[in-house]
Order: sequence, then C-alpha cells, then structure tokens
Amino acid sequence: MNYRPQLKIYPDWLDYLIEICSILTLIAIFTFVIINYSSLQNSISTHYNLTGSTDSYGNKSLIWLYPILAIIFYIGFSILIKFPHKYNYPVSITEQNVRKVYKLGIIVIRLVKLIVIVLLLYFSLKTIYEI
Repeated sequence: MNYRPQLKIYPDWLDYLIEICSILTLIAIFTFVIINYSSLQNSISTHYNLTGSTDSYGNKSLIWLYPILAIIFYIGFSILIKFPHKYNYPVSITEQNVRKVYKLGIIVIRLVKLIVIVLLLYFSLKTIYEI
C-alpha cells in the first residue's frame, strides 16, 4: 500500500446536513421506543422474512435493541470518518486528488451511517406499529 497523507478535511454544509439528519433519526428511534414501550404486547416481532412477514417473536424488551444498535453504528461510523486515509478507494491517491477523494469517502461513510440509522428506525416502527 502506498503512503497516504493524513489530512484534516473540514466539514461543509452537506456534511452538517447529513449529520443533522442522522441525529434527528437517532432521536426519533429513542422517542418512538420510549413513548410506545408500555403499550407494547409482551411478545413482539423479532425477525422478518424476505416478504416482510414475521417469522420469530421475542420479549418486548428486545425493542431496545434498535436504539442501542443505532447508537453503536452512529459512534462507529463517526470514528471511521476520522480516518479517510485508511479507506479502500477505487482510484489511486495522488497529491492532486487526495482532498477530493478523501472528501467523497467521508460523504459516503456519512450517507451509509444515515441509511443504517434510517433502516433501524424503520425496523423499530415496523415492530412497534406492526406495519
């Protein structure tokens, strides 16, 4: 592996927008679980097959798995964003493209973080409201 410079990449408006959306989605997961926990049945859906039908049930306390996983993923991806020089890029890193490639890599990781958290929100809503 070739040497890759460790550069400080400063966030711009798109980075802030994605982060705000991620944090709001994280807050939404916790809010829905807290508000609806007492009204959940003792047995909730814990697994869905490819068609979206429930194929496994568990204790209602398992609903906390979604917000806990969301926090873990949020923290993990936030740490990963600090190390764009470690990513596996499909292009060679040169002095001319290093900032642009790192910036794009960081945006991709932020978007993946948002998508994962949105999916966890969807799964928690599906479980709570049996959509």
